[in-house]
Amino acid sequence: MKPALLVVDLQNEFFEEGSPALGSLRSAVEYVNAAIGLFRKLEAPVIVVRDVDDPGRLPGNTRFEVHPSVEVRPEDAHVDKLHCNAFWKTDLEEKLRASGVDFVVITGFCAEYCVLGTFRGAQERGFAAAVLRNALASPRQDHLEMVERICDVISYGALAAVLGQHEGC
Repeated sequence: MKPALLVVDLQNEFFEEGSPALGSLRSAVEYVNAAIGLFRKLEAPVIVVRDVDDPGRLPGNTRFEVHPSVEVRPEDAHVDKLHCNAFWKTDLEEKLRASGVDFVVITGFCAEYCVLGTFRGAQERGFAAAVLRNALASPRQDHLEMVERICDVISYGALAAVLGQHEGC
């Protein structure tokens, strides 16, 4: 098993004051950052997925950039998408296959749209996929619960144990 972490749509625009998802986003970032640290320790890919939307979220616009609370790096792979599914009409699949990845762990915003779409896109392309419990955000708690009910979910502790055993740590 060769894993990759997908960090989906944790962009400045969604963290703006008054956002109905702000509390959920702040809570999810703690788990996302822990997963980023784990994947870095294992030298496994961290891929940053960013949603493009005209006129507000375009490359070069501060609303488009990943929120500074998320510990991604400029050297992480980036995929910019126009659709909910990060695999649809992007080079995400090619990047994963070129790295030998066969298992993706998905984190980010918005659980019921882009995270769920990307989870399904991964499965359709033959990747094993799981969403990381508590590392998803949404404006609606019931949507978070629904996504965790219908997707394969892994906790941070289980992920660390599985990857630690796999990598000989």
